[in-house]
Amino acid sequence: MTKITKTAKDALAKVAGLGETFKTSSLCVPKWCVGVAHRDSKVIVVNTKLGDDSPVLEFDHKEWNRFLYSAKRGEFDLPAGSDDI
Repeated sequence: MTKITKTAKDALAKVAGLGETFKTSSLCVPKWCVGVAHRDSKVIVVNTKLGDDSPVLEFDHKEWNRFLYSAKRGEFDLPAGSDDI
């Protein structure tokens, strides 16, 4: 089940305590990406644009793998010709 932590500051403290850091795509525009960290049996996701004020999503590995599978299949792609990015 997905859990939403109060703020990224809380998640950063949890992750930093384990020596982990949030990773972002090398293709993202600065401060317009999601940060992803693996902690224990969870995957933690934050909005880098919002920094410490970002809500935090925690996924178990099964949920995260389902999301990645769907993303790779194009289920979240914008319609052709969209100028939203």
